[in-house]
Amino acid sequence: MGSPESKVARMSGSELRS
Repeated sequence: MGSPESKVARMSGSELRS
């Protein structure tokens, strides 16, 4: 938890889902 990749993946997924 708290990994840079995890943050990027979460942001990317959020934008793609939007």
